[in-house]
Amino acid sequence: LCTMMHGNVGDFVRRQLSLLDQERQAELDQTAELQQTVSAKEREKRGVCLRKLKLAGVSHAIGGRTLAKLEPVSGGLLPPHKMGVGDIVGLRRSIDLKKGRPAGDDTLRGVVYRCSGTRITVAFDEVPEDILREGVLLAIEKLANDVTYRRYRDAVTLLGAESTQHNVIEVAFAGREPHFHHDPRRPEPKISASLNPSQRAAIEFALGAEDVALIHGPPGTGKTTTVVEFIVAAVSRGEKVLACGPSNI
Repeated sequence: LCTMMHGNVGDFVRRQLSLLDQERQAELDQTAELQQTVSAKEREKRGVCLRKLKLAGVSHAIGGRTLAKLEPVSGGLLPPHKMGVGDIVGLRRSIDLKKGRPAGDDTLRGVVYRCSGTRITVAFDEVPEDILREGVLLAIEKLANDVTYRRYRDAVTLLGAESTQHNVIEVAFAGREPHFHHDPRRPEPKISASLNPSQRAAIEFALGAEDVALIHGPPGTGKTTTVVEFIVAAVSRGEKVLACGPSNI
């Protein structure tokens, strides 16, 4: 069993690392070509660039990051764009509004923290003082997301480490059936009465998992609500929960 498992894991890891490298390089090439061959005005039309922004405020987030709140100089709504929470963007100073002086070419990398129709907030590790001055015309551009790439690569590499042994790996790669156990001595979990029978059954099913449980269903069936209630039930039993989601924040 162990030989088969490690063989399958090794093949999976090698293939995934190769595909990740190819995907990253393709994204880098596409971004570079777009910036070199397409004007900023046209890139804005394509939704990957936002020009003529002003700093609407600065605050600080957990971890010491600086949150820069940006909105259109003219007020109103932001142009249609493809930037969302977790995307990597580059902030550049375009023109000093008061002096009409061209800015430098330095690009400051950050992560979209919050987005609304009128404002986009970007988190930066550090922001130079000249960027934070009033009267500076700013622009942000969507960049290749190498943060997600590095995290994927680190996770896949860890999966392939010889010392990595876990029940989930055996279920995923060795064909072992997942184990479930319902201890009658445990008190019944407190589940919201607003859930339907299918949601309640899913929570009870997941609480009994010893290694892995999968909750799935069509859109609009209440999966997110079910997962939240599962977390509440697990914490009420004294268990620790790490909730993960698709974000770079």
